[in-house]
Amino acid sequence: MKIALFTDTFDEINGVANTYRRLVDFAAAKGIRLDIYTYGEKDSIETCGTARVLRFRHILPFRYYSDLSFDLTVIRPKIFRIAKSSGYDLIHTATPGSMGMNALAAAVLFRTRLIGAYHTDLPKYFVPRAERFFAALIGRRACHLRPVSEALTWMFLKAYYNRCVKVLAPSRHTLSELRSRLKPETGLFSRGVDAVTFNPAHKHGVNKIPVCLYVGRVSVEKRLDLLPEIFTRRDNAKLLIVGDGPYRKKLQSELPLAVFTGAVHDLHALKKLYASADIFVFPSETETFGQVLMEAAASGLPRIVSDKGASKELVRHGVDGFVAKDRTEFSGYVDRLIADPRLRASMGQSAREFALTRNWDEVFDALSREWESHIRQKEKRCS
Repeated sequence: MKIALFTDTFDEINGVANTYRRLVDFAAAKGIRLDIYTYGEKDSIETCGTARVLRFRHILPFRYYSDLSFDLTVIRPKIFRIAKSSGYDLIHTATPGSMGMNALAAAVLFRTRLIGAYHTDLPKYFVPRAERFFAALIGRRACHLRPVSEALTWMFLKAYYNRCVKVLAPSRHTLSELRSRLKPETGLFSRGVDAVTFNPAHKHGVNKIPVCLYVGRVSVEKRLDLLPEIFTRRDNAKLLIVGDGPYRKKLQSELPLAVFTGAVHDLHALKKLYASADIFVFPSETETFGQVLMEAAASGLPRIVSDKGASKELVRHGVDGFVAKDRTEFSGYVDRLIADPRLRASMGQSAREFALTRNWDEVFDALSREWESHIRQKEKRCS
């Protein structure tokens, strides 16, 4: 079995990149021939046993996020030359972005089955940005364009993913959305967590007052505008925000007492930040999974999430955290956990027990079986 996997993100700090870095290690350990096509600072090939990471320099990058770019030079002949000589049994695309366009073109050119993975709720990410763009253009709010922007985004996603033989989603919430919109068969490609790295044993010191932690992108789609409402005038808890993004400057001005670390690249430092907190707050409504929620659970933290998006699938309400229906409930659950150290401890222990059931090897074994199934189907048709 020889697989080509195309992703726009691999070396960055996010859940998708983390998943595929771990997949490379899994493939090398299992002897699976896997080539990852992605972007990097320069053209290079990194070998890890039977797996390779092929990085390509952006030629005309269009930066649409602090650490993510779309290469306006979409089609790369060099990629096709390598793909043609490699003779892949299956192509896996993790993105409808510029690297994903190369995956689609290679699948068509070389008549190779294409399996897709949907990792990001693109309509919810792009629509607010489109509104701000048109608002700046016409000088007033452009909320009336939201349905049009969302419809156009889904038109693009359908045109892309409908070329796949199957599309995988990381959560049941996302899977339900895809089933209602796409033609191909759909399935789950969930995620695990490293419960050795993320572990309460890494706790550093004792907090004088509870520490509420947020880890993730500091951006508008994460609904971080809720945090000033909860923490601006609060003196019985400390807010720690780990991550970076375009919303950080504004959020810092609204939360002068909060601690902003920026992006933390050092895993040793990150695991200590998790383990040394008391409560994990995550108001995002746009998650297709929420990897940081698994890391917080493994670190023994009770978690408070929104009932919108996929975050709620990773929290058992009243057992290892709370699922809030609105902003008032979210704030109320923060109050409750701050006031009750015994509840924090019992929920944190339950969260840890839940995290121990989510194993990366099981996740990747299931993905490997998925690949093998599609390869066998192709072989049967050819015979």
